[in-house]
Amino acid sequence: MNRYLVTAGGRHVASRLAPGLMTAGVFIVPFVVAFIVGCIAGLLHSTALGILAAVLWLLLLLTGPGVIFWSLARAKSQLSQGNAAWLRGDSLTSVRCAHFVLTWIFRSDLRTGALHLLGLTAEADGEFALAYELFSLAKDMTPAAISSRLRGKLHATLEAHTALTAAALGRADLAQAAIARGWYQVQLAQLPPGALDFFLDDSALPVPKFISVASNIDIVETRRDPRGLLFLAGTVAAFRNDERKVAAEVGARMHEWLGTLLPREALLFRVTMGRALAEVAGPHRALPAPSLEGDPMRAWIERALGF
Repeated sequence: MNRYLVTAGGRHVASRLAPGLMTAGVFIVPFVVAFIVGCIAGLLHSTALGILAAVLWLLLLLTGPGVIFWSLARAKSQLSQGNAAWLRGDSLTSVRCAHFVLTWIFRSDLRTGALHLLGLTAEADGEFALAYELFSLAKDMTPAAISSRLRGKLHATLEAHTALTAAALGRADLAQAAIARGWYQVQLAQLPPGALDFFLDDSALPVPKFISVASNIDIVETRRDPRGLLFLAGTVAAFRNDERKVAAEVGARMHEWLGTLLPREALLFRVTMGRALAEVAGPHRALPAPSLEGDPMRAWIERALGF
C-alpha cells in the first residue's frame, strides 16, 4: 500500500466506497427515518407521529443537498490550501488536505486533484516510485465527462510528472512512453473545441465554482504549461539512459519553457545539462554545472539523477 494513501490514523483512502456510501446515505436516511416513524405512527394510530414523520422527512431531505454542497466547497478549499502548501514545501499540510478530500468526497474531479496533489508531494519528497503510482491513479480517476481541452491539459501535466518520476527511477522506457503520451495530450488540448465540448466544458456556465468540473480540475498546478516539464523529463530520461548527447539536444529546446519550472526543477535541469554538455563538448567548452555544495536540494537532485 502506498503510504501517501494512508492517513495519520491508519485509514486507507484510495477506495471510493466509503465516501460513496456516505453520499448515498444523505439521500437514503430521510426515507428510512420517515418510514420507521411512519410505521410507529400507524401502529399507535398517532396523527402527531405521522405529522412528525413527514416533517422529519422534509427537513432531512432539504438538509442533504446542503451537506453535500458544504463538503464540496470545503474540499475545493482544502485542495487550494494543499496546492499552496506543496509550493512552499509543506508536505504534511498538503498530504492532510488531500486526505480530507479522499476521505469524504466521491466526485472524481476532486479526487483526481487530491491524487495529483499527493503525487506532487511524493515527488517533492524524493519518493519517486510512490509518486509514479499516484500520478497513474490520478490519470485513471479523471472524469469521463470533461472537454478534450481540459483532459488534454490535465493528462499532459500528469504524463510529464509520470515521465519525470520514471526517469528518476532509471526507467527510460516508461519515461519515453509517458513523454510521447504527454505531447499527444498537448496537441489535443490545442485543438478547436468540438460539438461535444460545448456541453462538457462548464467553465462559462453560471454555476458555483465548487460545482464546476472545469474549476475543480484546474486547482492543482493552476494554469501551468506542461511543456517545460516534458522537456525536463526528456532531458533527465536521456541522461539516466547514458545518452548524454540526446540529453543535451532535448535540453537545448527548453529555453522558452524554463520559466514554467519550479526552482528545484530548474536546478535539476541546469545540473543535468551542465553534466551532459561537459561529457559531450568537454569540460572546457561547456558551461559548468551549478555547484550543489550546501544546497538543500542536493539530495533530491542526486537521487533523481542516480548519483
